[in-house]
Amino acid sequence: MKNLILIFLFLNLSFSIAAQVNSDSLWVVWSDETQTADTRLEALQSMGQDKYGMVIPTIHPDTIFKHAQLMYDFAQANDLKKWMGRALQKKGNFFNRKNDFAKAVEYYTQARTIGEEIGDKNLIGSNAYNMGICFLKGKNFTKGLSAFTQALENFQALGEKKKEALSLDKIAFLYMFVKDEKTSEDVKITLSYLEKSLVIREELIKVDDNFMDKFVINGMKQSIKDLKGQLKNSSQTTDPNTPNSNDPVSYTHLTLPTIYSV
Repeated sequence: MKNLILIFLFLNLSFSIAAQVNSDSLWVVWSDETQTADTRLEALQSMGQDKYGMVIPTIHPDTIFKHAQLMYDFAQANDLKKWMGRALQKKGNFFNRKNDFAKAVEYYTQARTIGEEIGDKNLIGSNAYNMGICFLKGKNFTKGLSAFTQALENFQALGEKKKEALSLDKIAFLYMFVKDEKTSEDVKITLSYLEKSLVIREELIKVDDNFMDKFVINGMKQSIKDLKGQLKNSSQTTDPNTPNSNDPVSYTHLTLPTIYSV
């Protein structure tokens, strides 16, 4: 346990240092009035995000909100709907980090609506995913399942493999909590989502080999093993349609950055 804590502290420190260096250079671009509006807004959008567009967990929430307000004001002045939507998404991220999920969903919904108006699948998918995160944290599993399903459809259309895998993973997790009484068929559906997510993650890690993704992959493999164990045990009972709900299932792959916003 002590070694694990040290690893997590190291990861957080690494995120902080890298994010600070990156943010400094991006702030220079944002402040340069000779740049195009899109270039400046792209720089502001990228502050506090990793290369997959995920929010870096060590970024202070107040910084997120400050950037969101700057982005919204500039986008509104230039009538740039897409960037207004992204700014609203950032505001949603602020309230999400504050655990004010109702307020976060309010902003995500506004951003998603703009995405639907202008046909921006990334805006739709990202905000649907973030709403799913809020519902997951708030234990509203039915709404979470619907939100992640919408996110998945849009990320698949865009070819956003990392976010597609994240959505598949969350759907699998939530599927096990939507019904009070689960059948073996429910377990099989959960397994199908997890296995699809695992295939994508294992392809991505060939290009970007890192500790965190390895941690997630190992956790997913354990979840799949546990669920297959449930199916095997249910086949040996008098009612093969009812899995043994007392069999533990590992969801360690849902910890840390995997439950942060995009």
